Amino acid sequence: MTILAQDTFTRANTTASTTITSGWGTASDSETWASAGATTTWQISSNEGTATGSSAPAYALLGSGTTGNDDAKVRFKITNTSDAVAILLRYSGTGNHYRFRATGNLLSIVLDHAGTATLTSAAITVSTNTFYWLRALAISSSLLLKFWQDGSSEPGTWKLSAADSTFATGQYGLLIDLNATSHIASFDSFQVNDTSGDVGAHLLISDGYGGVFS
Repeated sequence: MTILAQDTFTRANTTASTTITSGWGTASDSETWASAGATTTWQISSNEGTATGSSAPAYALLGSGTTGNDDAKVRFKITNTSDAVAILLRYSGTGNHYRFRATGNLLSIVLDHAGTATLTSAAITVSTNTFYWLRALAISSSLLLKFWQDGSSEPGTWKLSAADSTFATGQYGLLIDLNATSHIASFDSFQVNDTSGDVGAHLLISDGYGGVFS
């Protein structure tokens, strides 16, 4: 697989800013973060990228590249179980993308196109101020999602799967959807791999195994 984008958030602390290029700065892969949606306060603190100060969806996009076949992974934590974070794939606007989403009690794959539609979902349990992983795979019309607590092994099978061909390509990034302006979402690892032409990645769909993210 080819790494398309990556941020470890390991860099000097920044001053909180509603401009993501100032608040989150330049990613560890030298790409630049851009934002859309709700005005949000972004900051690097203790090698974590934080987002707060909004109560509506905010979008953080890494770089300007586009791709159709992606394997993406993020480590996150939230301060309130009513909040949501998601991996964005095939993004072309705030109303055109796929969301691979987690809240305090629900995991879902969501199509955002002339309104949102949940393609599939499952119950989960998230504790506040605890790190978790999301891993999303989009290959052709196949959309898959995993979720697990940091410190435990990555599951061998996908928790959710759906089929949809509304979007074929687009940008990639993160969604932050906080329920109150005082809430905080934090991230310390984000990576997107291009799986185009990768036979092994395509086999993940047919055999149900998640493989090793590299």
